[in-house]
Amino acid sequence: KGTISISSFTIDGQAVTSGQTFDSNDPVAISWDVTGNITQVDIFYKIGTGADVKINGSPIVAPTMNYSFNALSAMVGKNVLQKVKDADLVNHAANEVSSNLFDLKGILAFTTAPTGVITIADEAPVVWSKNGNIPEVHLYYTVDGADTLIASNLAVSSVDWTVPPDAIGSSVTLKVKDADLSHPTSITVSDPFGVKGQLAVTKPDGLTAFEVNDTPLIEWTKSSTITAVNLYYSVNGNDWTLITEAGPVTGTSYNTWNIPGAALGPQVYVKAKDADTDHPLTEAISTDFPIRGRLVLNEPGANPNTFFEVNGETTITWTRFGTTGPMAGGVTLWYTTNG
Repeated sequence: KGTISISSFTIDGQAVTSGQTFDSNDPVAISWDVTGNITQVDIFYKIGTGADVKINGSPIVAPTMNYSFNALSAMVGKNVLQKVKDADLVNHAANEVSSNLFDLKGILAFTTAPTGVITIADEAPVVWSKNGNIPEVHLYYTVDGADTLIASNLAVSSVDWTVPPDAIGSSVTLKVKDADLSHPTSITVSDPFGVKGQLAVTKPDGLTAFEVNDTPLIEWTKSSTITAVNLYYSVNGNDWTLITEAGPVTGTSYNTWNIPGAALGPQVYVKAKDADTDHPLTEAISTDFPIRGRLVLNEPGANPNTFFEVNGETTITWTRFGTTGPMAGGVTLWYTTNG
């Protein structure tokens, strides 16, 4: 019988020397030489210990001694090889030659993934494409280099991802991975995006007016992965003054703010802000509420046995709590004979 030898075998322009990994749909080019009366051949591929699978249609007839195609989806796998076989099985004994081994992986790519900053509990659409024989994939999210499984063995190519509290971070990515361990590893990673927590100030609720030196209860709700917040107040909604000067507050309430005189105003706000600077900016502002100053009359006191005379001089003293806004000026004094 004659002989067949491969003279050139490239995938994606690279000579296949053994052990390389290529992508599904990469261009494949194979050329061969023959001796003896071999006038027609067929091209096959084989994955591991599987069966030979024919690629071409009709036999390739001399003088054509080459064949080009794009790597087939069905060729995805480990230890793949190409074969050139004598196509005349009637008049010739079986005769073939095999290429060096190579791996072929499918191609995964995100077509829709979160961008910018999203929030815990959002329903984020995630869509990916598959090129090659990838029946199922695993889907992960990654924070600080650690992968967390979202769903395994997905046969679909899209999900609505309910963002969990543990996904909080400034640089989060999604990852899709070929689930078939008999395939070469195929992974795609999304562009980074941010995930922020949920935060809302529930008290003050705008239904109560406070005075200087009061200690109002401040309450908020938050995602579990916001471990601490800083609290601020503002008399105009733009300029903020730190309340929690001793450091961030854990939990969901704070009742040791002694309202200072500088907090006077008809529309005052409280803000809670995620204290973790590794998280995207997350803050919440309360409904506006009034804070007024306070005057305490010291003299004359409330002693019913104190008497005054007409045209007599009486000293009146008071204590002023709050020295800004309406409390910055003078006071007006009145008297009444009937309360």
